[in-house]
Amino acid sequence: MNLLISKKLPKVFIFDVGGTIFDVININFDNAIIYLYNNVIDNTKVTLDEFKASMQDIHHAFRDRELNSFELSYEYLFNYVTFIYGNPKSVKKEEIENDFSHAFYQGNPIPNVLDFLEYLKNKGVKLYVLSNSILTTPQIRREVEEYGALKYFIDVVSTGDYIFRKPSEDIFKLYIKKLKLEGFKESDLCYIGNSFRFDIVTPTRLGMNTIHFAVDEDEDIYNVVYLKINSYNHLISLFKENFGD
Repeated sequence: MNLLISKKLPKVFIFDVGGTIFDVININFDNAIIYLYNNVIDNTKVTLDEFKASMQDIHHAFRDRELNSFELSYEYLFNYVTFIYGNPKSVKKEEIENDFSHAFYQGNPIPNVLDFLEYLKNKGVKLYVLSNSILTTPQIRREVEEYGALKYFIDVVSTGDYIFRKPSEDIFKLYIKKLKLEGFKESDLCYIGNSFRFDIVTPTRLGMNTIHFAVDEDEDIYNVVYLKINSYNHLISLFKENFGD
C-alpha cells in the first residue's frame, strides 16, 4: 500500500537494517572463516587452506540462502567448526560474535536515517527491526547501537534466531502476530527496506504499508503498490508535507 495515497501515517514502522539503517560494505566470508581459524579452533590440527576448503559447503549454503526462505545461523556455524576442530581456548560464541561480524563485513550509516527515526518518534510511531542475518539478535542490536539508532526501537529481530528469512511470509507474520496481540492490524504497520524482493513484495501482499528505500534498484515487476524513495531527506519532506511536522 502507498501510504501517501491513504493519507494515514502508520502506527508502527518495522525497519530492515543492512542497506536501510546502514550500508553493508566489504562482505567477505573468507575473512570470517580466517577469524575463526585464528581465534577459535585448534589450528594445530589443520592448515588454513585445509580449513577454508572444508568450509566450502558452508560458504555455498550461505550464498544459496538468497534463493530460499531458510536462514543459516552464526551459532550453528560456531558449533560446527568447534565440534570438528575443537575449541582449545574454550572461547564462548557470544563473546566473539562482534569481532566475527566485523571480520565478515563493515558498515556505513545511511545519511539522515537518525533524522527520520527522530521524526517518527516525535509522531508517536512505534519502531521495530526485522533483519535478514546469520547473526544473533543481540549482535544486530549491537550493530544498530553502533550507529546511534538502537534507542529508537522497541524490539529487534534477526532471522538468524528464527529459522525463516525474508521474503518468507512466516518471518513477517512473526511481527504481525505479535503486534495483533497489542491491538494493531496489518494496515497499521509499515515495513521499510532496500530490497524490492525481500522487503516489499511479501509485506505488501500481507496488507502492510511498504516503503522501498531504493538507491539503485528498479525492479517493480510484481504489480504491487508501495512508496519508493531514494533518500531519507526525500522521505522526511514527503512525510512533513502529508502528515505535518
